[in-house]
Amino acid sequence: MLVAALAAGCAGYPIPDDIESLYVKEGQGLGHRFLGEAAANYYVGLHDGIILQVAGAPEISGPYIVGIDGKITLPFVEDVYVGGLTRKEIADKVKNRLERLYRNIEVTVTVAAFNSKRIYVVGEALRVGALPYTGDITMLDVLTMVGMNPITSRWNVLLIRSDPVKPRIYLCESHKVIYRGISKTNYQLREDDIIYIRANLWGKMAQLLAKVTYPIQVVSGALFTGTSLYMLPLQIDIQREYLRNARRY
Repeated sequence: MLVAALAAGCAGYPIPDDIESLYVKEGQGLGHRFLGEAAANYYVGLHDGIILQVAGAPEISGPYIVGIDGKITLPFVEDVYVGGLTRKEIADKVKNRLERLYRNIEVTVTVAAFNSKRIYVVGEALRVGALPYTGDITMLDVLTMVGMNPITSRWNVLLIRSDPVKPRIYLCESHKVIYRGISKTNYQLREDDIIYIRANLWGKMAQLLAKVTYPIQVVSGALFTGTSLYMLPLQIDIQREYLRNARRY
């Protein structure tokens, strides 16, 4: 019965015919639209803020926000597609576009707001979710930023570097990094990295106990609040789905 239930559950999820249906062509990582190595050469993404300094056309100079379509809107010319480009590439492209209207112009680009890059923290931490990727950041930076609770495992934290075909998983010995200063596994992070913070033995026992006792809590809570008995199966299913997909602590 258990095998049949698992098979039925898996059957509800579509399986793509090819990898391109899940990821952008020639993409990597989590399939984001604009990819690269930001620590080596920053490439502009959605919602990033840039500042154009245009010598010879001061009315064009100023701050711009990269739109959801990867473009910025310049006065007097059509929108310029800058998503996934470096600062120099943006400067060259804007200059080429403006040379149709101006002479002897020079363009420089500065990134003023880094909003498009993220790292992800999941598991047993006080703070989980997407965090801004600021460039020079390590595992220790993130662990001290998100905080640990009593059920957090301080011995092994996983760094997951996603890839459509060959994801890589590294073990960070966080206890040695934090309490002994041994920085061998204090990895330098990249955008789209996933940090999975495991539960310790007590946390795993608490999770198991929560799964076992949650239906009882739902029933007793429903009886206490006067909920109709025929609604209990639905409430139990809702709570079970919540336990499966959301955080419990």
